[in-house]
Amino acid sequence: LDYGKACYGAGRLDFEQKQLISAEGFYEKGCRLKFGPSCFALAELKYEDDEKTDDEYQLYGLACDMKGDYGCVRLGEVYYDAGNLGLAQFYFHRSCSLKNELGCYNAGHVYFKQKKLQKSLEMLRLSCKYGQAQGCYQMARHYGHQRDDDKVFFFLREAFKNNYDNWERVEFDSYFSHLRNRIAFRDLIDSFLLSKREIPVTESNPHQTEKVESPIELNLIKD
Repeated sequence: LDYGKACYGAGRLDFEQKQLISAEGFYEKGCRLKFGPSCFALAELKYEDDEKTDDEYQLYGLACDMKGDYGCVRLGEVYYDAGNLGLAQFYFHRSCSLKNELGCYNAGHVYFKQKKLQKSLEMLRLSCKYGQAQGCYQMARHYGHQRDDDKVFFFLREAFKNNYDNWERVEFDSYFSHLRNRIAFRDLIDSFLLSKREIPVTESNPHQTEKVESPIELNLIKD
C-alpha cells in the first residue's frame, strides 16, 4: 500500500531474522516513500566498513531531511571527525530538535569543547530528559562541582533510571567526594545495586546477579 513506515517495519523484521537482501529491499522502498528512519537503516545495512561514499552521505542526508533523527546524528559525527565543528553542531542540534538523546549529548560535548558552558548544560539537560544516561551523569557532576546536592541526587537517580551502569565511577568520582559519607548517597548506590539483582543472594548462590545491560549507543562522543 506504499506506506513507508510499514516497509521500514518489514525491513526490521527481516533484518532480525538475518534475511538481509529482503531487508535491504524493504528499506529501499521505505526510503523512496520518504520515511527517514528507513533511509538511515539502509545506509547502516549497505555500508558496514569505515570507507564513506557520497551515496552513503546522501542516504544519511535524506534520513535527516525526512526527520530521521539518527541520520542527523551520523552526519554530525562525520563532520565532527573531520574537524568541522560548525556543521557537526548544526546536525547535532537538528537531531536534538527531533528529541534524539545522542544528538543532544553530542551537541553538549561540542559546546563544552568550545567553552560555552551554559549552552553545553542546556543540551546535556535535554539529553537526560530524552533518556541519555551519560547526559544525566554529566549534569550530576556539574552540580557536584557546584555543591548543589539536591540536583546531584536528582540527576544521579535519572542516570540510574536510564540504565547508567558504572556505579564504581559514581562511587569514586571526585565531584561527589563531599557526599561520600552521607547516608543518602550510600543508600542511592545500594538501592541501584539491589535493583539489578536477578534473584536474592543466598549461601548456595552468593554471586548470581543480573548482568547490567548498557543502552545501545551510536558512536557516543564521551568526555
